[in-house]
Amino acid sequence: MSTEVRMPNASPIVTIDSLDLEAQGVARQSNEEGGKVLFIRGALPTEQVTYTITREKARFAKAKLHELIKPAVYRTTPRCTYFGVCGGCSMQHLDFAAQIAMKQRVLEDDLWHIGRIKPDEILRPIAGPAWHYRHRGRLSVIDRSIKKGTILVGFHEYNSSYVADMLTCEVIPKRISDLLVPMRELVGSLSIRDRIPQIEFAVGEDINQPSAPQIALVIRHLLPLTPADLQNLEAFAKHHQVGIWLQAQGPESAKPFYP
Repeated sequence: MSTEVRMPNASPIVTIDSLDLEAQGVARQSNEEGGKVLFIRGALPTEQVTYTITREKARFAKAKLHELIKPAVYRTTPRCTYFGVCGGCSMQHLDFAAQIAMKQRVLEDDLWHIGRIKPDEILRPIAGPAWHYRHRGRLSVIDRSIKKGTILVGFHEYNSSYVADMLTCEVIPKRISDLLVPMRELVGSLSIRDRIPQIEFAVGEDINQPSAPQIALVIRHLLPLTPADLQNLEAFAKHHQVGIWLQAQGPESAKPFYP
């Protein structure tokens, strides 16, 4: 069970028991503090931390890490500059091997708590690369954000409607990461720059046609594109060797534009 210590003139210190699916450290308040389950963003199992509550419910509370008193041995320095602000990933502060082990532990716990299933044998996890592994995704686009004042292309900030001001990303393929700034410029060149809410990407390989574009971008547009817009899109696709699809309404409306 979690332990909680009240230090003079300090917030409570708790020991983190486990990690949930959202990579939040799970602990429990003492009975004197209310006995609620705590979900602490940024905290890892075995760590001792202080916290600040951000949202409180009857049986649990959401919190953010205030001070790291005793770090876990598997805590590591996040590789991405935007980690903690961007909501695109949540485990970069955890060693990669430990990430795999903790995800397996969460799966085992869910199998037991939800289905009362305990596997007879657990095979060794199959793990992909630690970085640039996310081959499909949806990037949000915002024009002249009140908060940022410019065109942004990226994931949303954590628990926010704002788009993170990110120039690179360590979890999406490097070719997509390298396109984040050019995609900003592309959107800025369009007549309907404030009516492009998102750009989806998919990255694949074609061993039979190695010269064919391996990247597909699906551009959502809320108003019709002008002939000049279409020229800009085609020039972008040719220069960066990507395929472009256009989506005017729902997913079923997506259709290839280039090549």
